[in-house]
Amino acid sequence: ELDASLDAEKDIDQMIIAFPSDIEKKEHVVILEFKKSLANAVAALEADSAKPESAYSRVEADKIVYYIHKRENEWMTVIDDKRIAIGSEREVKAIAASNKAGKAAKPIKKNAALYKQYQAADKKNDVWGAYILTAKHLKSLKDVVLDGEDGKSFRADEIESGTFSLNLAK
Repeated sequence: ELDASLDAEKDIDQMIIAFPSDIEKKEHVVILEFKKSLANAVAALEADSAKPESAYSRVEADKIVYYIHKRENEWMTVIDDKRIAIGSEREVKAIAASNKAGKAAKPIKKNAALYKQYQAADKKNDVWGAYILTAKHLKSLKDVVLDGEDGKSFRADEIESGTFSLNLAK
């Protein structure tokens, strides 16, 4: 919205969305990677956040600049010339700190079961993902029945983990 040269539908090359199993905690992060430089967008955001009427406020902590959407309380930081992280304060700060330390975040390898699903996911398509349902979530699904593609029904609490992949061009 601040840089007319960026078109989200055309210019986003990759989007990574992460949220915890306990979604009620509202912790989440989205990393957007653009096909072109974000320099103009960042300059526009920097100028806009200096205005009292701006929807964004600028905060600097540990030599990292964050922009906070005042109404939504969504945090954002610039990772590099083509990537930004948007989300909850905790998760955006964690991505920024990892990036500042020069570390590529690889927390998925800490969870062997999730990493196995990640490796199995069909990453050639436009949208893909991997998931593991916790015991708490499986218990909450005990009365949910789903219809399968083959016409057979199955209980949702029988699905402990899996992957999904979508080709949006078809």
